[in-house]
Amino acid sequence: MEDNIPRYLRIKKDVIEQIQNKTFKPNDAIPSESQMKLKYHVSTITVRKAFTDLIKEGYCYAVQGKGTFVAAQRFSRRLTSLSMAEELKQKGYKVDLKMDSISAVQEENVAKQLNMPLDTVFTRIARLRYADESVMAYQITYLPSSILSLELSQKVEKYKSLYQVLMEIGAYPVWVTENYSVAVVKDRHICTKMNIPFSDPAFFIQRLGYDINNVPFEYSESYLNKDLYSLSVDIGRVQE
Repeated sequence: MEDNIPRYLRIKKDVIEQIQNKTFKPNDAIPSESQMKLKYHVSTITVRKAFTDLIKEGYCYAVQGKGTFVAAQRFSRRLTSLSMAEELKQKGYKVDLKMDSISAVQEENVAKQLNMPLDTVFTRIARLRYADESVMAYQITYLPSSILSLELSQKVEKYKSLYQVLMEIGAYPVWVTENYSVAVVKDRHICTKMNIPFSDPAFFIQRLGYDINNVPFEYSESYLNKDLYSLSVDIGRVQE
């Protein structure tokens, strides 16, 4: 044991390493206070200090009378990529996508968002985004059928990324705008798919994708699990 660091920090460091290397997985119980005391030859106060820090920093959570468990780690998005899938991969997450439904629809609200005729036919793609086998998000995207047909949209699940398909057909958005809010999820189907309680709050993102001529052609709505997602924004000093 390294003598130059406090023992509670050594306990904390060891637990974090075992979470990061997947020895401890989400919702696994970590060794009890008594087991930690014996292993590290420390007092109850020392172990509790380590546990308190682990809980405060989001690595663990406590259940009264049962013990301390590994918390699901949040994906902190820094808005460095148009594609959530690519950001997840860059951060070392195991990425997966499962299609929920693909359909041709007419949605006046979507047409208005995109400044298109109200009778525009859209390809609607609803899918589940996974990170390390946990459901990160339920995403619904609308694209004009003239851009993305029902047949081509079948490739989304194969590539695990909608934007990979759009890149292949030359319809990748040049830039996007996103509006973030917190919304109560009142769609029982979405709640079931995300494994969250009915009317549970979630991050809600409305997204518009623009082409090279600054014309919007993609509209998306995403519900993100509040227990697995956070947002980081870097803000530089304003130059006067």
